[in-house]
Amino acid sequence: FLQDMPFDPMRYGLPPRSIKALDPLQLMTLDLARRCLDDAGMGGQGEQTGLPRLRTSVILGASGGAGDVGAQYAVRSEMPRFLGGLDPEAADRLPEWTEDSFAGILLNVAAGRTANRLDFGGVNYTVDSACASSLTAVYQAVLELETGRSDMVLAGGIDTVQGPFGYLCFSKTRALSPRGRCGSFEADADGIVISEGLAMVALKRLSDAERDGDRVYAVIKGVGGSSDGRAKSMTAPHPDGQIRALDRAYEMAGYSPASVGLFEAHGTGTVVGDTAEMATVTRLLTDAGAGPRSAAIGSVKTQIGHTKAAAGIAGLIKATLACHHGVLPPHGRRGAPNPRLTEEDMPLYLVDRPRPWSVPDGAPRRAGVSAFGFGGTNFHVTLEEYAPKRALPALAPAARRRWSHELLVWRAGSRAAIARQIHALIARLGAGWSPEPGDLALALSQV
Repeated sequence: FLQDMPFDPMRYGLPPRSIKALDPLQLMTLDLARRCLDDAGMGGQGEQTGLPRLRTSVILGASGGAGDVGAQYAVRSEMPRFLGGLDPEAADRLPEWTEDSFAGILLNVAAGRTANRLDFGGVNYTVDSACASSLTAVYQAVLELETGRSDMVLAGGIDTVQGPFGYLCFSKTRALSPRGRCGSFEADADGIVISEGLAMVALKRLSDAERDGDRVYAVIKGVGGSSDGRAKSMTAPHPDGQIRALDRAYEMAGYSPASVGLFEAHGTGTVVGDTAEMATVTRLLTDAGAGPRSAAIGSVKTQIGHTKAAAGIAGLIKATLACHHGVLPPHGRRGAPNPRLTEEDMPLYLVDRPRPWSVPDGAPRRAGVSAFGFGGTNFHVTLEEYAPKRALPALAPAARRRWSHELLVWRAGSRAAIARQIHALIARLGAGWSPEPGDLALALSQV
């Protein structure tokens, strides 16, 4: 569950009396958008910050129908029909209808309220493709930018639906882990652990971001989507459908999947789902000529659970930071790996602890991110580290200090191994890589 999140309605021009009628999801989304802009260096007002307000869009993945407040209104409205009247004790605990209630409970208004309060003039809408919703939002955002209809898009996923009904739905499909632990790609994986979360990224065309001096973490090179077509089940994964989405993403990117070093999988922790996805990625890499143990596979769900509509964007952020810092993140495995991952010819492997992400001959670090949803919908995004000199992180001085010196720390099993790491870094710097010293120090400290 998310921790309590302070919210100042006056900061966004919202009357405090209206807050009780609004689903907290809308308010958290609005505050998240502001934080996203601040991190990208666009937290000020007007065009001088690199924020093209009139051509900025908000596209969010959201799923599951009404949120918690909407469900409470529904109970209040249906109680007289089923019970012949409104129970006084229940009435005291349920919200009263106000003029703000209708818009306050609609999921799509989370995008609309964000565009309204931040004064954006592009499109705003939500998309629902179940657990693939947030990568669908990124897919749509890329199309907006490629066609020139938007100059910036805030894309992400929002999901705080954690009521009894959601647990009932997943339980009745036998998808929940009985032990309450997500063991994606483990031998004893037994189901998902649902959670709540909100995440958002600011997307621009690379040339625009460089021109505006924005902080660039990574570059999306390709997106792909597909449907499973005619299949036996509306909920079971289908490798043939999944691989179509991956193939389309790498066709758009213009590079081989064999050059990808990290696959952030949908990886829900179900036996059927994990098996199907391993088959998909293995087939993709084998067909591309990848060698044994050439790419790491993982799932952020082992650490934060399955955030449903926000799951894809959580994985995208994990992969983006891995590219940015040059570190392969740990998978979060507790049990023995899936036996398939221990086979000698398997192109995939699990990372148990943070480790330097080495690439041959100065090639860019590349990652792929997948998200799949009920109804046979599949999406994949492939991204690449930002190779040119990075734009300065335009954060507030209080948020990030620049020091004249930074302490760099290496860790390895021997002096020779440390020497190899240092020589590799020197060679990369000599080839033109120019990271911020603070970023480099942070990345090395986390290895």
